[in-house]
Amino acid sequence: MSQSSLDFLNLFTKSPGDLIFFLLAIAISQAGLFMALSERLRRPQNRAAGKYTLAMLGTVSAWVVVMLGALYSVVTGQNVSTILPPLERICTVAIILLIGWAFLTAEDEKWGRAANLVLLLLLIAGFIGYILTGIQWAAQTDYSNFNLSTFGVTWTFISLAISILGAVLVVMSFRRITDAPLKLLFFVLLILGFGGMLIQINQLSILGNYSGTSRLALFAALAVVPVLIYRMVMNHLQGELHAQEQTLLQSAPPAVGFRSKDGGPTAEPPTSGTLSPTVSPAQRDSIQLLKILGLILEDAAPNSIPEKIISAVLESLKADAGAILNLQDANYADVS
Repeated sequence: MSQSSLDFLNLFTKSPGDLIFFLLAIAISQAGLFMALSERLRRPQNRAAGKYTLAMLGTVSAWVVVMLGALYSVVTGQNVSTILPPLERICTVAIILLIGWAFLTAEDEKWGRAANLVLLLLLIAGFIGYILTGIQWAAQTDYSNFNLSTFGVTWTFISLAISILGAVLVVMSFRRITDAPLKLLFFVLLILGFGGMLIQINQLSILGNYSGTSRLALFAALAVVPVLIYRMVMNHLQGELHAQEQTLLQSAPPAVGFRSKDGGPTAEPPTSGTLSPTVSPAQRDSIQLLKILGLILEDAAPNSIPEKIISAVLESLKADAGAILNLQDANYADVS
């Protein structure tokens, strides 16, 4: 592997890249949390929003715990390498478990409460493993590095195994869960990151207490989560709009129909010259005016236009007789 590739993979392990990694990870997690929480508050019946809210709340809490661990080491004067490496590993595992739980159970009701119980047991087991790791690692900090130690290999393997399990469960539930390709992408990125880290450990090409490969993969996977939450919100919004449209269509008054001579309904209006009930008054007046103009201009001559006007008006008014004044001069007019 070239030096430029190694520098890119270790982007988040050297200062200030490590600080940027934590800040960006917290920002992305908070974005997902706020979107899910706002959707949950707007629509309490949205089960998926509740699941995502709990998962993202746990994710943000995990990052806060990591930052508090770093702050504790600074305040107490302890070596940060004693506290942060095992703390980061358990928080990473907890984040993968929480987000994977939300992915699998948010829209799929098949799992029920069994998934909640399994998640709780795995989190408890991870916390116990962290305590054992922290106690033993404190005695080895000065003469060993976490990545090549038994603890680093074990936690990397655990993260990889959980990611593979999550990908397999997504594939098995591909037709039942929403946005399965994006959720599968989340686990594939983690598999590549932690799998690459195990390869580096096997080749002894990774040193220190932190892994740029796993951090880079975790950051890329976390970037997918707000996209999935946004799509969940939009899907529920579109579903509500469609339901409202259907309700309006069902509650709309029936269209005015016509009846045939035998009394049965028919979709065609009668052809006896009456206008459709859907024609507005303005349209009706315009049609009547066009009819009058047609009668006036039919075979019209300059001398016969007054009589044509009288005939057209009588026809439109259905009158029997009419008259027109023929002006002779200023003081006299004949009646025609």
